[in-house]
Amino acid sequence: MRWYNEIHIILYTSVSISVRAKPQIVQLNGLKIEVFKTKIKIHDLHNDVSTIEAEKIVEYLYREGFIEKQSIICEILRTEEE
Repeated sequence: MRWYNEIHIILYTSVSISVRAKPQIVQLNGLKIEVFKTKIKIHDLHNDVSTIEAEKIVEYLYREGFIEKQSIICEILRTEEE
């Protein structure tokens, strides 16, 4: 049984998103992760973060108190392939 009610994983390739709230920056396993109140952005510079790894990151951030919501959006921001 998973601890969260709902998780959305969205994949982006080099997309700039305007955000008003200032995120908390977390470095985890070599990844830069921006933590907002209802959203997490994982910066995947090597294009190798799977949805399973993203779920584990969300679970870790929840357990450690970085996020409080059980319904959270998780965006994986990937670099463009050349």
